[in-house]
Amino acid sequence: MGKIVNEHGIPLAAKVMDGSTS
Repeated sequence: MGKIVNEHGIPLAAKVMDGSTS
């Protein structure tokens, strides 16, 4: 899985792990 970052520059994987939506 490549490192995909959202507009905030936060890795989507980390976002999912954090349980943060938007």
